[in-house]
Amino acid sequence: MRIFFLRKNLDQNISVRQFEQIDSRSLELSIGEAWEPGDFLHVSMKRIPDFFGQYLDTVVRIRWPLLPKAGEIVINEILFDPGDFSYQGLHGQQGHEFFEIANFINDTFDLQDIGISILGKKQGLGTGLLLPKQIIAFTEDTSATWQQFGTFLNQNLYQINFEKSLKNDGGNLQLFRQKDSFIIDEVNYNTAMHYELLIDTKGVSLERKRLDWPSSNINNWTSASAYANFGTPGYVNSQKISFFSAVSEVNFSNQQKILAHNNGKFLDHLNMEILFQKSGFLLSSAIYDIFGREIKNLANNKYCAQVEILSWNGIARSGLPAPVGNYIWLLEVYHPDGEKWVKKYRITLL
Repeated sequence: MRIFFLRKNLDQNISVRQFEQIDSRSLELSIGEAWEPGDFLHVSMKRIPDFFGQYLDTVVRIRWPLLPKAGEIVINEILFDPGDFSYQGLHGQQGHEFFEIANFINDTFDLQDIGISILGKKQGLGTGLLLPKQIIAFTEDTSATWQQFGTFLNQNLYQINFEKSLKNDGGNLQLFRQKDSFIIDEVNYNTAMHYELLIDTKGVSLERKRLDWPSSNINNWTSASAYANFGTPGYVNSQKISFFSAVSEVNFSNQQKILAHNNGKFLDHLNMEILFQKSGFLLSSAIYDIFGREIKNLANNKYCAQVEILSWNGIARSGLPAPVGNYIWLLEVYHPDGEKWVKKYRITLL
């Protein structure tokens, strides 16, 4: 016989109003207590049989989600001018607006406690839980959004109807508590927040760079990177800056900076990982021989995320293996803020 003891916050015994056996592995307990955010339910169970017929005692603790405070949940990404896209050879597919929220702390929140205000029009976010450090994007068509931007099967996309109310030239978004309308986070977005060298921003989302920087800081927002197809709904932003960002670094896949080939068959390749101190850099990179002749162009004014990886396999631009010898790997970086730097690295092809 199973025995259950229930307590509220460890100091109040409560009773089971209804007990129902759902199947051989599931039970349903109904209780009639009033619960507040942050309350704990402690369920002590005795004589629970395991697969080996032995009886165990255990305790399960359930916590009612807290109400979020200011900055604990933030608006993390906005696509307000979706444009059209191509999918599996079909052109002119209609894109859909989305906005994304991120849980900044190690706690769980109930989506039913949170609302979104778009240009003053308020609505709920539906049902479910926002887990610690989790990111969720809300769109009117999850299938179309995944087709346009999807790269991860486990990305979190929720479908709600907000009537295409994100204005293409700018607007206001607010996250608020449903209970008391307390504002959790707010963003005033506009097209000027996009990367200034982008000619067309249709289908390009605005990404937050750091969760701990204010949403009102326009320098905390920029266009999603091209390598991420200009949007990352439901997963980590392509332009995210690490909390521990430092001076730009360059790391190679082997410290000796060596790659090799044998009779035209390559045994390995050389990777260069570039860590920028902020997003928005333009990157050019090429391989030169010792006489200054360009052997292979690897990047030409590439719009970069915070981390980029370049690779050379020893093939020249002619499509043939480059001759054995020493080469110069040139790295040129420019930022619209005016920052520039040029670095040269000697590599060896064996």
